[in-house]
Amino acid sequence: MYSKTKVAEDFVPSDHAVGITMWGTGLKIDVVPVLYTGEPDDRGYLVTSQSI
Repeated sequence: MYSKTKVAEDFVPSDHAVGITMWGTGLKIDVVPVLYTGEPDDRGYLVTSQSI
């Protein structure tokens, strides 16, 4: 359904995530980067736009 790339308008960056819209279904998802440090319960550090 999708080609090798999506258009830039399908991606919306925010402070803690990148929102992605799937044009075929209209599904909207947020991808949130977390740096895993080996802590119990899969805890880690949230990556924000200010931390990069």
